Amino acid sequence: MKKALFICLLLAAAFSMQSCSTHRTAINDLEALVNKVEKNGAKYTLEDWENVIYRCAKIEKKLQKHEYSAEEHREIGTLKGRLAGVVTKDILTNSAKKVISIKEQLDGGTEGFLEGLLK
Repeated sequence: MKKALFICLLLAAAFSMQSCSTHRTAINDLEALVNKVEKNGAKYTLEDWENVIYRCAKIEKKLQKHEYSAEEHREIGTLKGRLAGVVTKDILTNSAKKVISIKEQLDGGTEGFLEGLLK
């Protein structure tokens, strides 16, 4: 759960930063990152997610440097939403795996306890 909170906080910080680049390059960079994360995110480690957050911060700096049309803002928002969806999915998947693991351990603990008690 700490990983999930950490990732969410860093992702939020990354999107709130500012600065440089060409008009369309920043959108293209964001799209490439989103596509990569959608394709490979299920296998990412905490270090991989930290790298994603670092790249988000750099892209956000580029985005803040330029003016965009309403359509471009919508595209940027869609890309950020897709990225947030992948991150959320990863958090939920990993949380579910932890819950299942804890349940299995509790089941085994109960079974072991009963075996020890009844011997």
